Amino acid sequence: MLPTQPRCIYRTPSGRRCRSDALTGWQVCALHGDRNPAFPVAADLVSDGDRLDTAEGIHIVMARVLRGQATGRIRSRDATAMMYSCQTMLYALPRLADERKKVFVAEEEEAWREKALADSHHHKLHSVNAGPNDENQEAK
Repeated sequence: MLPTQPRCIYRTPSGRRCRSDALTGWQVCALHGDRNPAFPVAADLVSDGDRLDTAEGIHIVMARVLRGQATGRIRSRDATAMMYSCQTMLYALPRLADERKKVFVAEEEEAWREKALADSHHHKLHSVNAGPNDENQEAK
């Protein structure tokens, strides 16, 4: 008689037990087990110092994800999710650039308006502090 393979111990939220065989040396099946947890590796692939607002920065992260998947450090489904996120960020870059340009232009316009206003009232600003004799000296 052959020894039976133990069943996966995973239970659904309703309490039903998984029907798959457990992996050798594990208590769970391939679907519910994670022999290579990807979260610590994924955290290493995307650091706080990465520029995720440039195509070059996103490309660097995508290259790390690809290398991680190729070397087996990151699971295929995690790599797929990360690549999709990177693709979404790349798609949003033109909109981000337009938005930043509008903010920059608005800030530039505001600075220009303030300078123009100050320049147009320059003589009034100086004449408020000037005495009556100062105006006569300016006219000469």
